[in-house]
Amino acid sequence: GAAGRGLAVLGIRVQGVDAPASARQLWCALNPGAPDSDLDGLTDVYETDSSDTLVTRVDSDADLLWDSDEASVFGLDPNAPDTDGDGTPDGTVASFRSGADTSARYVTHITTDFTASGDSLVWANATASSCAYDLTVDTPGFHVLEIQARNFQHDPPAGYRFTFNASLLERGIGPVYVEGDIDRAGRGRLITPWLPAGVHRFRIAWANRIVSGSRVSRPALDSVRLIAVRGADADGDGIQDWMEDRLAATTADSDGDGVPDRDEVRVHRTSPLNPDSDGDGLTDKAEVKAGTDPLGADSDGDGVSDSEELRLGTDPLALSFGHAWTPVSVRAGADADKVEGPLYRDASLLAAHARGAAEYLLDLPAADKAVLRVTGRHDWRGPSGSAPVTMSDFIVYADGQLVGRYWLRDAVGSFDAVLPFLKAGQHRVRLVWNAVDASLGLRVGTVALGTLGGADADGDGVADWIAASASVSNRANSVAVASPLSPACVEGSARWPELVTGTAGGSPATLKPATAGRWHADVPLNADGSSSVLGLSFENGANTGAVSVAWAPLDLVTGVTSLNARFGDTLRLGVSQAGHAALTAVNASGTVIQDVTVAQGVPLDIPLTLDGAWTLTTAWTPVTGPPVTRTLTVSVYGGSLPAAAP
Repeated sequence: GAAGRGLAVLGIRVQGVDAPASARQLWCALNPGAPDSDLDGLTDVYETDSSDTLVTRVDSDADLLWDSDEASVFGLDPNAPDTDGDGTPDGTVASFRSGADTSARYVTHITTDFTASGDSLVWANATASSCAYDLTVDTPGFHVLEIQARNFQHDPPAGYRFTFNASLLERGIGPVYVEGDIDRAGRGRLITPWLPAGVHRFRIAWANRIVSGSRVSRPALDSVRLIAVRGADADGDGIQDWMEDRLAATTADSDGDGVPDRDEVRVHRTSPLNPDSDGDGLTDKAEVKAGTDPLGADSDGDGVSDSEELRLGTDPLALSFGHAWTPVSVRAGADADKVEGPLYRDASLLAAHARGAAEYLLDLPAADKAVLRVTGRHDWRGPSGSAPVTMSDFIVYADGQLVGRYWLRDAVGSFDAVLPFLKAGQHRVRLVWNAVDASLGLRVGTVALGTLGGADADGDGVADWIAASASVSNRANSVAVASPLSPACVEGSARWPELVTGTAGGSPATLKPATAGRWHADVPLNADGSSSVLGLSFENGANTGAVSVAWAPLDLVTGVTSLNARFGDTLRLGVSQAGHAALTAVNASGTVIQDVTVAQGVPLDIPLTLDGAWTLTTAWTPVTGPPVTRTLTVSVYGGSLPAAAP
């Protein structure tokens, strides 16, 4: 302890290292209830005796930074507005919005709407509402978010502070506490996550509604602003020293992409507020794992994005194709064969201001796996000063087949969609634009088919990379070469299940798409026991395959004792040894449907016409040895969809 009002400076030894605690931190720790007239985090005693800062001002040097933050966080002099003397203040306003100048207001009902009082935004008598402000950052880094507010109607109880919860990308970044007083405005602050250069939307919610008798205290937001800090950068790497310390200590992952903010900023140079920094459809974490460039949509520069290459099964780090994307059929945006919704032609462009669709006829000179490229630009008709929306999504179809969902990500930009392998000729491409913001417009510039070339070593008319890509996603599952049940259920996967066709016994086979990129087929098996062959063609012939299954009897004496089957299957049974086999078959209703002798080598077929548990009992008398009784339980599963397909 120290005599009188002086300070005792302690030396703290941590793991053998001398680390003198800051006097400010030590004093605050030992005097948690000491007066702090200006609410700057420094006690009046400390400011008077040890700091030379002003007891009545949170910002003694008027550089926009609070004394406590300058002393303990930023490593700056709270008494000098320009600590390093370079002519630039320690703190500058990076972005400012008046309270009423919101970018968005979120209310649950007309009764919880905001009102304006001059430039201030007045909260309704409820905490359910929230508002948002788009604030611009020119220099990447941590910033100070400041909210200035005052009590709008009545003085709150003594000691009351408004609590505002701030969020970014719908993730909370912390509370902001503002003194509630009807006579003066209060300010509250927090240090933001790392902000890349650009526009960021901060959402503000009031969290602690209070009523004292009939008197309701509610806030009026006067302003919201970001303050940039100019601190020392000893190693000259562009990241201030205090920011490096803060990054090293944080475990935050602001965009939830699986890469911590500290690694995004210091290692990968990606955006900690964008899970897909290069906009290629792969998260930053996926790119780090795959070894692709998280800051470049096409790591190998072959004209196909990294995400499309991984989806195709080609190498995103090597030139997989014969040449870069080369257009073979181009249509101007206005040259649509069909439009739906509020779309109209504007010179060579197709313009839209609401959700709609357009179809284009494009010619493919030879069978190929073409890449569709769509160019366009966004028209923003929102209020001036608000951040324009420059991203929208399209749903793409080719010849009625759903290709996928793709994003136009910039004010002026393009997107590529790899189509299925298509035969030579004319094809219909359909674009559905999903417009969800009434202020967002679109102008389609061009719609084009392009090819990527490539060697065809086997001369089958399909480039090697296309065949290899198709074989990754298009295949049949492993199937047993023999089955006691007919038809045999063959299943597999495909990128486009609707484009899987098959033949069995020289006739077209019925293949049905299933969920999640899968397909299935019922293959009737040959009664003579020879193999039935299901020939498969995927993606209009991009690759082929075949499955062979023979109908072989289940041995009643040595085979399994339980079996799953489907309603409508036919079960083939038999015995492979000399002797006498008497079979009694009872279906799920308890009816005896078979009471026969099964001869060696002669199959017996039983149609499974009722779902439930069937019991097949075999009394087996071998040529030598005692009789044996074996029971086979067949669980037959049935079901039906409602008349109206779900």
